[in-house]
Amino acid sequence: MNWRAIGMVPARRHRRRRRAAASLVAALLILISPSAEAAGVVRNLTQQTSYEDLASALGATHDGDVVELSGGPFVGSFVVERRITLRGIGAGDARPVLDGGGDGTVLTVNAAGAVIENLAIRNSARTDSPFALWGDAGVAVHADRVAMRDLAVTGSDWGVLFFTGTGSSLSRSDVSDNTRDGVRIMGGRDHLIEDNKIDRNATGVSIDAFYPDREAPLVFFADPAVVKDYAEKREHAPLSSGNVIRGNGIAGNGFYGVSLTWDSFGNRVEDNVVSMTGRVREIDPALIQAWEVGLAKVSGIAVTFDREPYGSGISLFCLAHENRIERNHVFDNLAYGIILDLADRNTVAENRVETNRSGILVAASSKNDILRNRFDGNKAFGVRIGVDSVIKRVSADNLVAMNALTRNQVNAFDSSGRVVTAADIEAIVETLPLPQVVKDQMAKNPMIRRQMINAYLAQMKPATNRWDDGTLGNHHDDFDEEAEGFRDRDDDGVSEAGKPIPGGRSVDRHPLTAARVESLLVP
Repeated sequence: MNWRAIGMVPARRHRRRRRAAASLVAALLILISPSAEAAGVVRNLTQQTSYEDLASALGATHDGDVVELSGGPFVGSFVVERRITLRGIGAGDARPVLDGGGDGTVLTVNAAGAVIENLAIRNSARTDSPFALWGDAGVAVHADRVAMRDLAVTGSDWGVLFFTGTGSSLSRSDVSDNTRDGVRIMGGRDHLIEDNKIDRNATGVSIDAFYPDREAPLVFFADPAVVKDYAEKREHAPLSSGNVIRGNGIAGNGFYGVSLTWDSFGNRVEDNVVSMTGRVREIDPALIQAWEVGLAKVSGIAVTFDREPYGSGISLFCLAHENRIERNHVFDNLAYGIILDLADRNTVAENRVETNRSGILVAASSKNDILRNRFDGNKAFGVRIGVDSVIKRVSADNLVAMNALTRNQVNAFDSSGRVVTAADIEAIVETLPLPQVVKDQMAKNPMIRRQMINAYLAQMKPATNRWDDGTLGNHHDDFDEEAEGFRDRDDDGVSEAGKPIPGGRSVDRHPLTAARVESLLVP
């Protein structure tokens, strides 16, 4: 067939001209196309060598080398095994991208003293397991004294994972929009998380013990060998201590802004802004239901998780102790600003806790100091000690003093002194978390039912908390005028008349005027 005759092939005299024009157009399109990617270049400045392959470049490094990246993206999983500086060239959206391609952890750091700077890191592998404790991440740190700064870690399962180690840091980075935790410290010590943006993750920052298996083996707890293995690993799990979470903006995360759990101790959460938890990144109801179904399957007990704490700003849970929560601004969170639940001997001081559902909840927690905070404009409670459940361990010997309690629906509440009766237990006995076989026996045998009620009663002893330090109490804006019972005859800003605390038998014996408490608070 004569292709030229039907116009499919241009005449020879026009071909060169048209080819030249087409080449020029193609070149211009490459230059101006927003989707065009520049070729990645890796330079080892110390060795004066260049690579197009990042993995090869990393494999050729020596301690002390400086490696710079430009262009990209660099797709794959990469490992730093030497004490190098790995640095991206370019600002903002122009900084080099490490893209995991949905396979594995994007960047693993195994070298003590390594420095990682100015990179965008994204797209690790993901797991669908609701019982995963850790997994693939944007960055996984397995070494001491690793410094990371000016990173953007987004779109991965976990953002940045710190495994057991000490003295690493993450600063001036954006760790947002990851499926699970933005930053997770497991059995780490003396890490510094400072001046970062940590938004819209399932939990912003979590501090936990390190359990070596990726998943909590809850669905296999019917096997005694699995239970024994899990107990032994938990008994010897490295604990997190001495970590500092400072000066971060932590907004719009799902479950918690910051979470400390599993015996984490001696950590400091200070000078952060924690807001909008549970309001932007929604809490995943399917995940909670999967937890409940899995636990019910192995325990034989119908399990319902208490959803009320989800969407809280800062949470100390499950034996977190001797931590300090100071000078944070915690506001507009869906649930509580701060929660202490099964957490003893912590200090919560000089925080501004405003416009949450409630300011602070203290549940089953003792010997904590809650001092010089401002609880303002929370929709339900300012300070609440105790929960509605009559079978939860009471909180005892907490000190609440020199706080400003203003514009909360209920400024202060303490039910720890409540006397629980047999009638209280009887009213909820059918809902107690007991195996069905035990419930069946209780239904058939009144003596067994009575023994079970008495066993619960024996654990429900009333307790007391201190709402003043012996000299200074708190300012309650519903108890600061004579018409409300306030009496300050010597004009020292301290009432001679005490304020009963709703919920039980506690009393603030030395309530303060607004002026007196303001003199005690950090501006």
